[in-house]
Amino acid sequence: MTRERRAASGNTGMNEQHYRADLEAKGYEPPLTKHWQAGLVNDDHEHDRDLYLLILDGAMHITMRGETLALGPGDTCEVPARLPHVERVGAAGARFLVPVATRKR
Repeated sequence: MTRERRAASGNTGMNEQHYRADLEAKGYEPPLTKHWQAGLVNDDHEHDRDLYLLILDGAMHITMRGETLALGPGDTCEVPARLPHVERVGAAGARFLVPVATRKR
């Protein structure tokens, strides 16, 4: 059973300038802007690197560790490397920032 909550796993109400500064402070490479179509579902999968995203427009639901995060504009979410998760894009699609390079260590 999964629970759903509105708050992101990171900050909510973050603007792009603060997000970019936070990325740099956490050791991430600069982000790219991604656009995903309405209704897109990426079933259970994982990545080989940490992810940290900022929703610019639209909505996305990310399910991990039995909890679904409902993300909208200004919400951030960090997904640790190798953590299985599901991504579901809302009816209006989603535009978001995410670094595509591995976090600098």
